Amino acid sequence: RIEGDIYWGTAEDIYIKPDFVFNIDYQDNYQILDIEKFIKKNNHLPWVTSAKDENDGINMTRMQFETLEAVENLQLQVIELKKENERQKELINNLQQANSEKYNELRQLIDDKFFEGH
Repeated sequence: RIEGDIYWGTAEDIYIKPDFVFNIDYQDNYQILDIEKFIKKNNHLPWVTSAKDENDGINMTRMQFETLEAVENLQLQVIELKKENERQKELINNLQQANSEKYNELRQLIDDKFFEGH
């Protein structure tokens, strides 16, 4: 059983927790369809080192930070999709309401013309 912190390694690489993903000047924020293109071309997520580039074994610390960066990016995309979904729902509701109003106007015109002749 191990309690407390465990440190291992040469400390050559220092990783920064990827909260930088949320900064406005973050450069690796891909659109969803761009990610699809990237995956088809490269066979991995854009934020994660490719398996073919892992020459001396897997750096678990780096991989952990890359995974967190990917999760944060994906969460931002989920938020954007939710916003888009809400805008589309509002548009659909507005179109349904306008359609219903036009239907009622047309129905009234038809009824007026029908009763006008009788």
